[in-house]
Amino acid sequence: MWIRRIRKKIVTTRVMLPIYRDKGYTGVTRSVSLATRGVTRKVLMTAVAVTLTIVLTVLGHPVIAVLVAFLALGPGSLYAVRAVRRKSRVKRLANIGWSGIEGLPPARQTLLELGIAEATVDRVALASQAAAVRIATFDQDNRVLSDIGPIPFFADVLTTPQEFRKRARNVLELVTYKDVVCIRKTYGNRSNFEQEVLALHALTGVPGVPRLLAVQHTPPAIYESFVMGRSIGSLMTSRGASVSVQYRVSTSFDAPDRWNPGTMAQARDVAVQALRASAERDVIAKAADLIDRIHLHGVTIGDVKYGNVLVVDGLPYICDFEGAEVHSRNDWRFVNDRATDREKFNYFFDGDVLSERAFRGTVALLAREKPDLFYAPIYYGHGYESRAPGSIELGSGKWHFIRPYLPDLVGKSIVDLGCNNALLPLEMLRAGARRVTGYELNPTVARYARLNHHWFEFVDNKRYLGFQLIEGHMHEACDRDWSGYDVATAFCSLYYEEPEEIARIVRTFSKAIDCFVVQANENRDEHAGVLLERSSLRFLRDVLGANGYPDQTVIEFPYYDRPLVIGRRSKR
Repeated sequence: MWIRRIRKKIVTTRVMLPIYRDKGYTGVTRSVSLATRGVTRKVLMTAVAVTLTIVLTVLGHPVIAVLVAFLALGPGSLYAVRAVRRKSRVKRLANIGWSGIEGLPPARQTLLELGIAEATVDRVALASQAAAVRIATFDQDNRVLSDIGPIPFFADVLTTPQEFRKRARNVLELVTYKDVVCIRKTYGNRSNFEQEVLALHALTGVPGVPRLLAVQHTPPAIYESFVMGRSIGSLMTSRGASVSVQYRVSTSFDAPDRWNPGTMAQARDVAVQALRASAERDVIAKAADLIDRIHLHGVTIGDVKYGNVLVVDGLPYICDFEGAEVHSRNDWRFVNDRATDREKFNYFFDGDVLSERAFRGTVALLAREKPDLFYAPIYYGHGYESRAPGSIELGSGKWHFIRPYLPDLVGKSIVDLGCNNALLPLEMLRAGARRVTGYELNPTVARYARLNHHWFEFVDNKRYLGFQLIEGHMHEACDRDWSGYDVATAFCSLYYEEPEEIARIVRTFSKAIDCFVVQANENRDEHAGVLLERSSLRFLRDVLGANGYPDQTVIEFPYYDRPLVIGRRSKR
């Protein structure tokens, strides 16, 4: 018995290694990222590392000195490498010249739509043939200072030279050039310039994002397509939420207790009321979808706020990406930045996007309804887990253990009986399955399964459109046509039905589905009596063989009480 236990411990450790490795990597990178956040900390750490390395070398500890230098200078070196690579990419884009103008309306058409007098339009169009012509400049409060006289479209936000408040970080101008009306943005900070260039380039073709038309390297500036809409921030200003109120909402987001109703800044209440008067809920929902699309293209926004969202004919546009980041892979930083974007959206726009806070809050409510909700622990990835998995019988440990023994899932359509929290169906989709239909009877667990579906999509930054959950008994699958499905699965679940229903389910599947994977449970500590008989390998083999799956592969383990039966309709 003790040999069996030792062997099982060894196997469990080996199977769980990918989870432990991912948790460890996430923990280290998160700690390093927080410790080196900002240029000041990076410079300080580098200075301390250099000093400590010199001291250790002088004291005769070169090996330790090298180790200290490697650990301390590594993050700074990576930051420097990324900065050099970013500059190189931006320089290449600057050399490309104008692009993406095709399909944009000619300058004359746009100017007339802005309500500008035809004589003024003719004068501007003539001058813009030789060089860019500035039409107006936007100030710190998104008011407009016109260079050409009245612009009816901006009538309620026009300002005078005396009232104009210069933007602190950049210059934002409406100009005509290359026969189009566009926005010219000149930057005071080259890093912001590079971030916005790369973000707009990565988002080329995404509806709801301005087009990057040209990049000017010196001085740093971009030309982007003009979106003829009004910012939600400016609409809110006319409805009681002044620029200072909106600014206070921005600063209150950084407070650790920002969601506490007792301490929440009153400015947010004012802003939310003005927001509801300025934009329909449908527009806010579409803005949430737009943020999701931006994330799917590998970009995080960083600065989600009222003034950066424009509304055009009921459709939102996000127009400011100078705080954005383009991510090459779905690592912890990308997941963390996406979580922050979602949290900011919910805070500023009174949204209901699934964020980490919303996810944990909903899970806590479900756990109060069903105390054993986490009996099958889930490790979602990137440090997120429902409870630390440590068993190969349940949850993520079970999936990692049985995955190598399952048939090929790539491109397959699968029905899973008794899917519980939907971990296994979602892992099958992760593994390449085309679609998975799951059955779950308990309504609370079904809600948890749907929540897990969306949380897996967030963690992986991928849409699993092939997931379908049906609330009901497993035997209700007998009422459906399963043509087009390739695999059926029942992991420690089929035996909860009555014997005649089990046989009927198997017969139903055998009419259309080639492969049926069933997992038994022969642990006498978990089952007894009739249930122990139905969950046995012998019973399940017999019922599969007698109802359409005579060709069987049995996978048993000396240290694992949950053998697998892979039944097929005929030998191959």
